[in-house]
Amino acid sequence: MNKAISAHAEATEGALKQAAISLAEAGFRVFRLRPKEKVPLAKGWQDQATDDPEAVARLWDARPQANIGVATGGGIVVVDVDRKDGKDGDESIRLVAESTDLAGYRVTTPSGGYHLYFHSEQPVRNRTSLLLGVDIRADGGYVVGPGSEIDGKSYELVDGRIAPAPGWLSDLLAMDHRTLEAEEPDGPIPKGRRNDALFKVACSLRGKGLRERQIYGVLTQENERCDAPLPDVELQRIAESAAAYPDSSGIDISGLSPKNLTTQSNPDNPLRFRLSDWMASRFLGPPPEIDWLIEGVIPHGVPGLFAGLGGIGKSYMLLDLAFKVASASTELVLGGRIAKHGKAVVLTAEDGQNAIHRRLGNIADETARKAVSERLCVVPLPDAGGTPPLLEEGDKGLTMTAQWAGLLEQINELGEVVLVVIDPLQAFLRAKIDQDNAAGQLWWSEVSAACAKLDTTFLVAHHMRKLAINSTASAMDAREGIRGATALVDGARFVYALWVASESEVEHAEDLLGCNIGPADMAHGAIVKANDIHDHLVRDFVRDPVGGILIDRSGELTELIARTKTIPQDVIDDLFAEIKCRFDNAATSPKETFSAEPNAGDRYLVNYMRDTLGIKKWVAKPYIDSWVKNGCLKSEVVNKGSKTKGLKVIRVPRFREIGI
Repeated sequence: MNKAISAHAEATEGALKQAAISLAEAGFRVFRLRPKEKVPLAKGWQDQATDDPEAVARLWDARPQANIGVATGGGIVVVDVDRKDGKDGDESIRLVAESTDLAGYRVTTPSGGYHLYFHSEQPVRNRTSLLLGVDIRADGGYVVGPGSEIDGKSYELVDGRIAPAPGWLSDLLAMDHRTLEAEEPDGPIPKGRRNDALFKVACSLRGKGLRERQIYGVLTQENERCDAPLPDVELQRIAESAAAYPDSSGIDISGLSPKNLTTQSNPDNPLRFRLSDWMASRFLGPPPEIDWLIEGVIPHGVPGLFAGLGGIGKSYMLLDLAFKVASASTELVLGGRIAKHGKAVVLTAEDGQNAIHRRLGNIADETARKAVSERLCVVPLPDAGGTPPLLEEGDKGLTMTAQWAGLLEQINELGEVVLVVIDPLQAFLRAKIDQDNAAGQLWWSEVSAACAKLDTTFLVAHHMRKLAINSTASAMDAREGIRGATALVDGARFVYALWVASESEVEHAEDLLGCNIGPADMAHGAIVKANDIHDHLVRDFVRDPVGGILIDRSGELTELIARTKTIPQDVIDDLFAEIKCRFDNAATSPKETFSAEPNAGDRYLVNYMRDTLGIKKWVAKPYIDSWVKNGCLKSEVVNKGSKTKGLKVIRVPRFREIGI
């Protein structure tokens, strides 16, 4: 263990891998944490921790951006010294230790504190608040290793040689600082007792004077003792609830319980954030690139709404997306390529098991379905006990339910879930989401927190108003047509909408594709609301006549439109010669001149181009509008008595003068 590590690496993919290998070569057992976080990448990290350099290399090849966790215990004790939130652990340490006793393997932390690694022959358990701002990580615990990065700041190795535990540390470890009998004892915490056990720990810490943020930090470590760790959002609620009680070492926690944690508030900091933590210094340097789920369309790690009329096919499209995420597909989806693959979860409240089975059969063959059998989870709730409420309104107002906490817990247990689909939203809520902005705000706030903590994208299906079927002509119209209170759209980080194509658009597509398209079998789709950079293009979807799923045919239609839109120059020359001839003869035949007005009947130039030249109306009209706008054609009176106007040639366009 006394082997020195020569250099610490910066938080880049290759450097993280090398830093992890160096730690393993020095005898430390390492495992992966979530990128830029302190949380283990997956449950069971204790079993994954290894000091085999080759095994470590394979782990980081699979997730090169993962931060590094260093397992403590087994002879390694780490003194975690904090210098934040009014605590100065360094000052506490120096009250009991000489400066020479602080030499050895030292890693500075982003908060300004540091980790001191020592070797101990005796078993040591994890301890919190050993001194003010000082914790102990030992048997069953872990710390973030050097080379890792959080909030743009790195854990940096200062000295790489481990010393034996000094006398002052042994003396402190021999002392019993537990002040409450109700504090949870060491050892694994089984399911069924997790909330209660961690709540007791939180109340014990509150009785010692710790505040919410400090309690939460301890709970993230204590949570690893649970057979199945609680979701991070649940830890936040427990910490918030405990912090609401008075600061007293004599607090009686025997009658306290973690129920209704969402109704508690922290009087120390009701804002739940501190302005001093968010100064402009956090935004120096090059900005991070967007982490995409679908390149240019759907960002990863944030919640979004997927809206459309009932029956348009949004559920089918979302199932297809989930399958492609799980199968590492490189196909285009919604106009972009899937940039992040992993496990996907679909909760559908409207489709049964047989319907899902048929749809998956249309999406992929048996071999492809077997390939995702452990990566795609589809729960047809009508056949799985019914739809659980995730948000409800009761006597105590709006709250997230125990079922919501349970869902997050199971997502965390699955590990590496990158997409969760909830379909449709209304089925999962026991609140007036269509009318109550507060319900929408609470929903998106909770889902955003879950996305951040689980490193997952939540995509929530929702309906549009039925009136939108005849009134949606653009992406902006589609946004206005989404059903519900304004917070339902405004609170989402992005909104993708599907709306039915107009009758003329369907006819246009039929001409181009050479096939019959039903009135509800063509739709447009686009991002109609986003908080960041995104693809503004409107996509064109046509329903597959066999499988029934909407297929993106935008590229094909665009190519066909470009090909058919181009009017050859010789045809334009002949057309302008005809326009000129008719205008020159206007004195004797004024009604033979052409007009750019649709109500001109046979004189309407669009009709002549269609009937005589075989040019589609939707192609002819933009040309004519552009020629008039660009001064190639001008409308002038050809008969003063009837005030009839005809088109006059001002100049013949020498190239494709069309402003569309």
